[in-house]
Amino acid sequence: MNGLCDLVYVKFIHCSSGREIWEKPQNIYEGDAKVKATKVQTYIGQFEQLKMKEDENIESYFLRVEETVNEIIGLGEEVDESIIIQKVLRYLSMRFDPIISTLEEREDIDRIIMDELHGNFTAYEMRTEHESLGIKEATFKASKKSKKKGQKKEKKIGSAVTSWDMMEK
Repeated sequence: MNGLCDLVYVKFIHCSSGREIWEKPQNIYEGDAKVKATKVQTYIGQFEQLKMKEDENIESYFLRVEETVNEIIGLGEEVDESIIIQKVLRYLSMRFDPIISTLEEREDIDRIIMDELHGNFTAYEMRTEHESLGIKEATFKASKKSKKKGQKKEKKIGSAVTSWDMMEK
């Protein structure tokens, strides 16, 4: 008990047997069977409701999924990896639809693991973000004033519009 920090030590100081010391953390951190069952149901409910937010990146979504799954597993329940993968594929943002379709067409979709899925979506997100930065176009309006009164001239260049107001000030 010398290796325990003061906050934990006070919880064990009155234990008289090794068995009592062994069972104490279980009761404190997991609770009895009813508390444990309630926690499992709560985390399973959270897992079922996990959906990717539109402004969320893939890293934070996978982190939320993994934290919830780890809580369930920590309480002694088993979660099949194929269930997690199906859940992730079902509730990703629509911007990932092209890669989801590609993954679903694979013959070995049943053998894919979460780490591989995470890597595929991270690479896709990085690639699409990089491409979208180069595609952005700006629309602008330029004004030029001339001595000729009341004339206005517009010229369309690609997707940008340039306009000259020919008005005397």
